Amino acid sequence: MISPKTFGNAGFVARCMKNFGAGNLAILAPRYEVNDDIHGFAMHGRDVLDEATIINCGEAEITAQFAELARKYELVVATTARPPNRGKLHRVPIPPRDAAPRLVSTKSLLVLGREDTGMTDEEMKACDVVITIPGNPEYPTMNVSHAAAIVLYECWLLHPSLPVGCGRHFATVATEEFLPASREARVQFHEWFENTVFKHLARASNEDRMEKFVAVVKNVLERAGVTTRELSIMSGFLRKLESSQANIK
Repeated sequence: MISPKTFGNAGFVARCMKNFGAGNLAILAPRYEVNDDIHGFAMHGRDVLDEATIINCGEAEITAQFAELARKYELVVATTARPPNRGKLHRVPIPPRDAAPRLVSTKSLLVLGREDTGMTDEEMKACDVVITIPGNPEYPTMNVSHAAAIVLYECWLLHPSLPVGCGRHFATVATEEFLPASREARVQFHEWFENTVFKHLARASNEDRMEKFVAVVKNVLERAGVTTRELSIMSGFLRKLESSQANIK
């Protein structure tokens, strides 16, 4: 949870996590003051709340602290109620049902934004996939704990006995190369691809178009859940293509 405003929502989220066997709760820059009432909202999820990782920091430090936390996971999934924006491709969402298989098959972090302002663009860009829960267009914004319950329920339907974010060794695949590519490998590929695009297409296109192209490629790969083998083949081919173009020049 990023900077929750009320301890009630933190308690409700802990209760949802207990209901659906989710992993560990982390609360970044909470804005509430803790008192005993918070356990009343958590009910039998009190242990989830008591064992939660609390990261206290100022507003200016949240982005850096969040990036540090995200590096510990293979998949980082944001939640938002905002509709897609053509100018902000990092906010193009998928429904929870499409994200659930990846959430339960790898070490994952489900991110819940602020109750009042949601997640910033910088925080969203640090994530791999964005989830939006379809609802009534007249009032689509859900309470943060309700959103958590829906996403965790979709995960529970796939593996009732499997905690969300449990780790890659639970994935039902035969060999390492067919597991989802690690987040470190995906981040390295995205960074290399972005640098390569800007290096070779600077004269042929403008910066805005190149940024959108890079964002689209990232969206496609992250939604697809690219495997280690697929990423290796794609990366190797593109690097050889880049090398051959350099030799032609």
